[in-house]
Amino acid sequence: MTNILLISLIIAIIILIVLVCLRVLPVWTLYVYILGTMFCFITWEVWMSLGIVDGDSYRDRGGTGSSNIVNAITMALGDGFLILGMVGICIGLFGKSAFNSWNWKVFAVFFLIGFTQNIIVALIKTNLVHGKDLSLAPFMPIKTESIIQQQETWILAPIFFYLLFINTKIIPKS
Repeated sequence: MTNILLISLIIAIIILIVLVCLRVLPVWTLYVYILGTMFCFITWEVWMSLGIVDGDSYRDRGGTGSSNIVNAITMALGDGFLILGMVGICIGLFGKSAFNSWNWKVFAVFFLIGFTQNIIVALIKTNLVHGKDLSLAPFMPIKTESIIQQQETWILAPIFFYLLFINTKIIPKS
């Protein structure tokens, strides 16, 4: 399953690059995607999928069919599209000025998308690895047996990205 997902993500990346090259999408969309992918890989997948520093390997968490590194890369590539989608939805709802300065409505939507998708992932994962705890990673500071523990990354990531996007020129200000 991971290999099919990886192939699908590679095709999506090629389409993204082509759309940027054809100027259908602005160049910053590629920057946001790359940044989101790298962030998710470094702050989550390296620790969890590879089982580094108190993390459980992909196989220990119920994964089958691929190596830990393939899973880590695949999941990070998917998370990069999630971050890009969060940005796109906020710009679609609030206009090009969504990331000009702090706006609680924009942040609420940005946060809600990230948090909600991960609740769905956590529920699916709980069914796959019933009875197993996930372990500590840098963006998961609290280790509990609660489903909320799996959400800490997506509590912190929207805050990190929203602050990054409003305080840098990654997404051009209108």
